Amino acid sequence: MPVVKTNRGHQQVHISNLSEATIHVDGLETLQTAANVQLTSIDDRLEDCIGHTNNTTAIGDGSNQLRSLMLGYDRSNGKARSLLVDSGGKLECSVSDLEVTMQNVNLNTDTLEAKIQSIDTRLDNSIGAVSSTISGLGDGSSQLRSVGLGYDRTNGKAVSFLVDAAGHQQVDIVSMPTASGAATEAKQDVIEASLTSMEGKMDAANTDLAALEVLQTSTNSLLTTLDGVQDNALTKLGEIDTAIDTIDSVLDASLVKQTNLETLLTAANVDHAANEVLLTSVDQKLGDIETAVQGTITVDGTVTANLSATDNAVLDAMVVDLAALEILQTSTNSLLTGIDADTNAIKVDAAAIEVLLTGIDSDTNDIKTDMAAIEVLLTAANVDHAANEVLLTGIDADTNAMKVDLAALEVLQTSTNSLLTTLDGVQDNILTKLTGIDEDTDAIRVDAAAIEVLLTDIDADTNAIKVDMAAIEVLNTSILAKLTPVKTVSVLFNNVTIADGGNSTSSAVDITLAKHVDFGGMDTGSSGTVELSASDSSSGTYFTVDTGSFGSGRLSLAGLKNTAYKFIKLKINNTGGSSSDYTASAFIST
Repeated sequence: MPVVKTNRGHQQVHISNLSEATIHVDGLETLQTAANVQLTSIDDRLEDCIGHTNNTTAIGDGSNQLRSLMLGYDRSNGKARSLLVDSGGKLECSVSDLEVTMQNVNLNTDTLEAKIQSIDTRLDNSIGAVSSTISGLGDGSSQLRSVGLGYDRTNGKAVSFLVDAAGHQQVDIVSMPTASGAATEAKQDVIEASLTSMEGKMDAANTDLAALEVLQTSTNSLLTTLDGVQDNALTKLGEIDTAIDTIDSVLDASLVKQTNLETLLTAANVDHAANEVLLTSVDQKLGDIETAVQGTITVDGTVTANLSATDNAVLDAMVVDLAALEILQTSTNSLLTGIDADTNAIKVDAAAIEVLLTGIDSDTNDIKTDMAAIEVLLTAANVDHAANEVLLTGIDADTNAMKVDLAALEVLQTSTNSLLTTLDGVQDNILTKLTGIDEDTDAIRVDAAAIEVLLTDIDADTNAIKVDMAAIEVLNTSILAKLTPVKTVSVLFNNVTIADGGNSTSSAVDITLAKHVDFGGMDTGSSGTVELSASDSSSGTYFTVDTGSFGSGRLSLAGLKNTAYKFIKLKINNTGGSSSDYTASAFIST
């Protein structure tokens, strides 16, 4: 049976045998029934998605409108999934999950597996034991390294441990348990207060000691002067002792003479008158001596003479002899009657006695001079003694104050020693803890060295990943550029004047590739209406798809979204009662 195709692609069959046609008609009816079912299904599905193009509401509100979604293929689950956009309609793209297959990206499963295997191998080679004893980073050893981190809760950040140039960890001890017997802050305050008090008292003691040093210097000077005075007094006392010895000798000689005189008076019966005159003269001289001795020395205070036993014995003998003289004098008085006869002999003796008394008088004058000097020395000594007594009284008071201060210092020193002992224990505890911290730090440094090696390898892998990501970024940029809408403006009316009751229609505008079309415009009149028409071809039949109006000088017309039409025109009707100029434009996003 010949078959002929028309210019529209329809098949024309020339039937020569009607019976054969009848047989084939049954098969066609079956096929037609199946085709009708499919067409009904297609028609229902198109009915669900095809609607008026001026629908501006969201999907799912029950309105009929041609809708379409861009889909991507989920290979993992074998499903087509719509592309994800945000509330503003912007495509959300995850670079890490973006799967691209283009000629300019040379990446396939085999290459990816090879890279993963390479990374696994390098990680296996770089991971080492934490007990590694390598010298430090950068020595060529392959080992897992890391930087130890701590969590800064205040700022919510992870912060690396702080070390110095030698790698020693820097530790701030915020708090630590107090060791048994350790010094607390209160004890430290007591120590500080005690040391401050000690320092003040020691400063006062230093001041007192400086004053004592000045006083001691002055005292030493006065004692030196007093020593000189005492030396002079000792010299004078020696001279006095010598003078006393001389007087003793003279008195002894006088006693001998008196004895001789008594013998002479007894034997010679000395003339009483001459003896009386002589004795009167002797008595007068002795009175002069006594007066000289008693009147010359003026003592202010008490003078104590340290005499030897011999001197005391001589004085005692002198007392006895004077008593004997008194007895002899009495006897002499009785013998004076017989003395007269012996006057000539006594005169000779009296001349000798006169010479002796002259010597005694000279010695007495010397004694007077010495006693005057002794008086001057004793006066000066009394003055120095009074000054020394005042000075020594002050020194004694200062010494007592120093004793009190030294006692207090001793107490403070004992307390300080106890506190220092406690502090030493605390320091020992701290040293023990710091030793432990130092050991931990050494272990951390070993771990940090291993981590550093790992980070070096990871950094190299990261650089390789960065290269791949850069290529993906370039591709993604290209894709985003293709997905970015292109916006154009088509001017429909440009100050076109339309008379009252008149109208004007714009030229056709191609919106074949448009996603969205919005309208804007203005007029110089008070009112007007607009009609938006669309068609499948530029010169085809146009159908009104929407209407709008001019009010308050501005165009009010809804935009088009996802329209199936390819060309549009805009018609303006002037209903304002007077001629008006109109301007209108179409804002197209493709």
